[in-house]
Amino acid sequence: MVESVRSGNSQHSVAREFGTLAIHGHLGEPGLANVPSIRTINRILARHGVFDGRRRVRRPNPPQAWYPPDIASGKAELDQYDTVSGLIIEGGIEVEVLNAISLHGSLIASWPRSGIKASIVRDALVEHPRAFGCPDYAQFDNDNRFQGPHNHPDAIGSIISLCLSLNVTPVFVAPRETGFQAAIASLNNRWQQKVWERRHHETLEALRGSSWDVAARGQSEFRPVHQF
Repeated sequence: MVESVRSGNSQHSVAREFGTLAIHGHLGEPGLANVPSIRTINRILARHGVFDGRRRVRRPNPPQAWYPPDIASGKAELDQYDTVSGLIIEGGIEVEVLNAISLHGSLIASWPRSGIKASIVRDALVEHPRAFGCPDYAQFDNDNRFQGPHNHPDAIGSIISLCLSLNVTPVFVAPRETGFQAAIASLNNRWQQKVWERRHHETLEALRGSSWDVAARGQSEFRPVHQF
């Protein structure tokens, strides 16, 4: 009966209403007993394959850092680096933050500065491994501070050169592909929620002092790991 009502409504209904609610309303007219519930009508329609839409196929996410197989298998570690910009503290002072997180170890570091230059990134690439150990890979986006200037096509940037000197393979994510940066993007968002939005910061030093460590190590206070 449910199928026949749906077929009749699809052909004769002025408003072209032949969904579950329309069928339930039609069956609920006077003189009809034992009207099935909306959920039962949905099950009947699904059983007979008369739904117009197709069920979305949810495929499993690829493993983290699937592009280097040794990282995906857990045999190698990758540190991700990224910046948070556009922050203004009291007095109109612009602040940028360089964040870092290790993919498997979830070890984090944060460097709030008045500006993040390539020299700050180079210092971080030395100080962070000095505290936690040197990773096999270091991942960046396509910012010129990480890649280096492009005016000399045969030269490599200072960040790439430093990584290679430390026996660390630099990895640059594809443009407009957010999945590669999921871990560091999550850290950036967490830093803004736990640090930036929770307190009023009058100075850069106050911002550094109120950084919170929300890494998996269980620390509640996030003191900047490195000061330089």
